[in-house]
Amino acid sequence: MFEIIITKKYLWLPVKNDGQKTFAQVFLGKEIIYEFDIEVSQKKPDFYAAWNVEAYIGKALKFNGDFPEGWCEQIRNEDTPPENSAHRPFIHFAPQSGWMNDPNGLILSDGIYHMYFQHNPFGIRWANMHWGHAFSKDLLHWKQADEALLPDENGMMFSGCAFLDEKNAAGFGENSILYYYTAAPGKGRSSGKKFCQMLALSSDGGFSLKKLPTTVIEHIAGENRDPKVFYHKASNAYIMVLFLDGNDFAIFRSQNLLDWEPTQKLSLPPLWECPDLFPLKNEKGEERWIFWAADGYYFIGDFNGYEFTSRTEKLNAYSTKLAYAAQTYSNTEGRIISQSWLRTQNHGTNYTGVMAIPVCLSLKNTENGERLCLEPVEEMKTLRQNAKFFKNIENQALICLQETAAEIILNFNPCNEGIATLDILGEKLTINFSLEEVCFKDEKFSFQNCESLDLRIYIDYDAVEIFALGGLIYFPCEWDVKSLTGEISIDSGEKMLESAEIYELR
Repeated sequence: MFEIIITKKYLWLPVKNDGQKTFAQVFLGKEIIYEFDIEVSQKKPDFYAAWNVEAYIGKALKFNGDFPEGWCEQIRNEDTPPENSAHRPFIHFAPQSGWMNDPNGLILSDGIYHMYFQHNPFGIRWANMHWGHAFSKDLLHWKQADEALLPDENGMMFSGCAFLDEKNAAGFGENSILYYYTAAPGKGRSSGKKFCQMLALSSDGGFSLKKLPTTVIEHIAGENRDPKVFYHKASNAYIMVLFLDGNDFAIFRSQNLLDWEPTQKLSLPPLWECPDLFPLKNEKGEERWIFWAADGYYFIGDFNGYEFTSRTEKLNAYSTKLAYAAQTYSNTEGRIISQSWLRTQNHGTNYTGVMAIPVCLSLKNTENGERLCLEPVEEMKTLRQNAKFFKNIENQALICLQETAAEIILNFNPCNEGIATLDILGEKLTINFSLEEVCFKDEKFSFQNCESLDLRIYIDYDAVEIFALGGLIYFPCEWDVKSLTGEISIDSGEKMLESAEIYELR
C-alpha cells in the first residue's frame, strides 16, 4: 500500500498494454472510494488514465494492490488531463484512450449533443465499466470530458439512457436531465449483489451527473439491464423498456419518472439487450413503432402506451455484425437519430472501439413491406471539401488521399452482368452485377431485384461504412489501414457507372 497527497485536479495513472493485471483499491481513511482493474508495469506506460480527484485536494489517498516496483513513482498529479491522441479516426468518435462500447444517455440539451458511453479508462480491453462522456454541437466534432459515472459499491456502470424532464414530473426542477443506468455487480464492494436500475441527475444540461441513492427498479431476472425511457403523449405517461434475460423484455409505465409499473413482458427472439422503442411515420403518414435491440434486429408494430404488438416478423437493419448497441437520441425535435458502436478490434492504438456515423431513421415501402432506412445525418455534408465529379467513366483514378477521410458516391446504370471494382488504398470493393452482390474484405450484401444501384461510402481509420439503395442497406466493415494516404480508383465496364462524386472530409 502507498499514499498520495492530492494537490491538483487530475491523477494520471500509468497503463501498460499487456502489463500485469492488478485489482486496485483506493482508500480515503478507512473507506474504499474507488476500485478498478488496471494493467501495470515498471516499464514506461503506453498511456495515462485520468481520474478527476478535485474533491480530494489536500487529502491523502491510499492505494492497495499488487503493484510492481517502480509503478507508483510514475503516477502524476496534474492540473489538466493527459492527451493520448496519436493515430485517430477523422470522422468517427473514439476515446482518447481505453476500451469503449455501447453508447449511453444520448440526448440533445440546450443545443449540445451529449454522448455517454461504456468506457474502461484503465485498459484497451473490456473491464471497469464507467460512463465516459463527450459532447458536440454538430454530432461530428466531439470533445471528450471527464468520466461521468464511476463504479461504486453497487457495481459497474452498465448501459442506460437520458431523459429531459421538461414538466418537472420527478420533482428535481424543470429541464433536469434524468439518467437511468444499470448497476452491475462485480468484484470487491459489489460482490454478491444483483443487477438493478439506478438513477443519476444533471442540473447543468448534462455536463455533470450526480447519482441518487434510490433504486428505480429492483432486480427482476438474470442480468436485467439497459433501461430506455421516453414520454408517450397519446397515453400521457412515461415509458421504460428494459432487457430482462435471454430474449425477454419488459415495458413499464410511470407518472412521475420514479415509480414504475410493469405493463408487458414480451419475448422477441433473437433480440436481446439494449432495447429501444420509438415511433416513425411511414410514407403514408401513418404511425408505426419500432422495437429495436442490440444486434440491429427490429420489429415494426403498434404501441398503445401499455403493450407493443408486432406487425412484422423479425427484421435486420445491418448487413454485417460490426455495428451494435445503437441508441436513439432523446429530445431531437422531430429527427430520430441513431448512434451505434462499431465493434472494431485494437489496431495497435491506445483505444479500442469507435462510434459509427450517426444516422437518421425513416420508414420506406419496399416490395417486401415497410423497412427501416438509415441515412447519414445531414451534418456530414458540412465536412466535404475539394469536390470532384465524374460522368460515364470506366477506368479512372478518383482521388489521392493525403491523410484525410473521404466520401465517395457511386451511381450505377441498370446492369445485368459485369463487375466493377473500387480500389480503396489497396483494398478491393467489388460490385458484381451478375451475382447482384457487393463484397468488401470478407463481407458482402445482395442488391437483388433492384433497377439500379447507388453506394455512399465513408472511408476512415478503423472502419469503412457503406450505405446503399437510399439507406435500405447499411454495410459497415472493419479494416486495419496504417495510413489514409494513397490512391482510390475505379475499374468498371462500359456504361456501368453513371456518375461519381468524391469528397475529402475534414
